[in-house]
Parts: sequence; structure tokens; C-alpha cells
Amino acid sequence: MRGRVRLNIGDFLTTGRPSTDNVQHIESTVERDRMKNFRRHQLEDDTDMRTMIRTSRPYVHSEFNQPEYSRNESNNSCEAVPAANMIRYKDQFYLIPLYVDRNVTLTDTMIDQAKQLAWVLAGLSTCVFKMPVETMHLFRDIDSARIAFNSNGALFFNLRYFEQMSTLCQLLFLVVLATAFARSVNVYPSTYCIRFDTNVKNAIKPIIINITQSWAPLGANHLFDVINSQFYAVPAAFFRVVPGFVVQFGISGDPQQNKIWNGTIVDDPVLMSNTVGTLSYATAGPDTRTTQLFINYVNNTRLDLLGFAPLGIVTTGLDTANAIFNPTPGRIFVSSAILPNHIAE
Repeated sequence: MRGRVRLNIGDFLTTGRPSTDNVQHIESTVERDRMKNFRRHQLEDDTDMRTMIRTSRPYVHSEFNQPEYSRNESNNSCEAVPAANMIRYKDQFYLIPLYVDRNVTLTDTMIDQAKQLAWVLAGLSTCVFKMPVETMHLFRDIDSARIAFNSNGALFFNLRYFEQMSTLCQLLFLVVLATAFARSVNVYPSTYCIRFDTNVKNAIKPIIINITQSWAPLGANHLFDVINSQFYAVPAAFFRVVPGFVVQFGISGDPQQNKIWNGTIVDDPVLMSNTVGTLSYATAGPDTRTTQLFINYVNNTRLDLLGFAPLGIVTTGLDTANAIFNPTPGRIFVSSAILPNHIAE
């Protein structure tokens, strides 16, 4: 712990212990003809885009089965659709599931490549198209000509084509150096938002926290890595709630993830104050930050002198955080990692 005070604040902020029948209907839409001055049609294009995004949805089944048919057998598709018999991989990558043909042997290299492609798709869906990342899916077949397809609003992208990119093999040699490279070149965002969905009773809003790198650089970058891993893939509890003080979380529901992320990071200097709604790391002493965090319910400025450095602040859902009570803490999971430059509404 970082020291003792008469209120025993440290006692509160120490780290805790840790069959479906899927007949698919394929549709495609012919894009309207372009004009030389295509800006005249920008409003119509934006309307079309919003319409398409509204119809997108996740595919939630554990298997994906599709009969083969030729282009002459369907009036709604301009391609020959191959048969598909795939099963969902046990883990998700940045909230994106992977479906693998039953005859494909999944290798560690394929999993690494799936993580890379999922990271790109998650960024595109969240920051460019403003659509739920849950509508994105990966699949890995054997030899079909399909790069991607739309299955009733669920978008599927073929990992096999991503594997064939000429520069990818070179990049894979850098995977083991990724963490050191990121920290030396600073590829982390200067600001980003995290969305937490809860099952807190009567809560109608998620908890959205804006993280600012300049407040606590090491802590912000570390949290970015944690959020973009599988740490919150399994629901986890708000395990310590002190009304009028703080609410604490950050122990994964997956014991293996707690082992993976058990390493500590050194402290940041305290540049901001622990005011109401700010987010800081819980610790077990100097330079012992891992994954556990707390949200300040009130202005706890006395924590500043104890070395707790805020790295972000709740912008939406502080009332939801305040609705969590002991002895039955709510459950929490990351529904989306809102990527750089996204402004929380």
C-alpha cells in the first residue's frame, strides 16, 4: 500500500485477489451510376450508407452452414456461392468472432493474422463507418473465391486473403517486438474512449470513460493494450464498492487473462487531481499498477498526495456507476473499445 492515513484509505484502494438451421439468403445492391461531379450526390450517398448500416447486425450462432448454388440458381446473387460448413473459434479478437471451416487446421500464425485483421476492421467500423463492431466477422475457408460477403446484415471477411498479403510475412517477424516498438515510437493514441456495458439494475446508459495520454502516459498506454486484448471478453465484477468514495474493478472473469496481465508498470507522476468521475489505478504499493482501476465517486483530492495518478474521466454514465452497491456488485464487460479520436456523445 502507498502509506497509511487515519481514514485507512489504502485499505480500500489496494488491489484485489484475484443447433441451428442456417439457410443463408444472399443479396447484393447495384451502386448507382456515378457522375463526374459526384459531390452533387454526396447527400444521397450518405443516406444510403446510413440505411445500410442500420440493417447490419451480428451473427450470433456458433456454426455457419450454407448450401452451394450457382449464379443461375438464385436471382438475388451475382456470384456462385460455395458451400460453407464453419464453426466459431472459442475466442474473439477485438470483439470480432472468427468462423473456421471444419476441414481447416487453425495454426498460431493464423490466429496472429486474425488479430491483425480484426484490429483493422474494428477501427474501420468504429471510427470510419460509425457502425457496431459486433457486425464484423472473420472467416477462414479452404479455397473459395470469396473475399467477403454479407449474410443478412452480418459482414464476413476472409482471413485467407489477408494471409496472402505479400508484406504480411515480414510484419509477423515484428510481433515479438510490438510492445517495445509501440512504447519507443509512441503509436498509442493521445486520447481515446472506453465503453463499459453493465447489468446494473435500471441503468439505461453505459459507462464511457475518456482517457487522456498526457495525464498519465504509462497508465493510459497500458490500459489501451488491456482493453484491446481478451481481458474483458468474459464478464467481470465491480468487486469493491464504497459509497461516497470509489467503485473498483479490473479483475478479469477469465483467470488465464489475470495471469497474462499480472505484470506491473511503474508509476506516473500525479498531474491531475482525483476529482469526481476521474479514473485511477489501484495499487499495492509504489510501482505496482496492473489492471485494477477505480472511479472516484466524489472529490478525493487527498489521494493525490498518496500517488494515485488519474488517467481519464467518466463522460457518460456516472449515474450508472453510482447505482452499483454492495454486497451484490454488478457485472461489467467491454462491449466496444472506442478507438482513437472518437468523441463520446
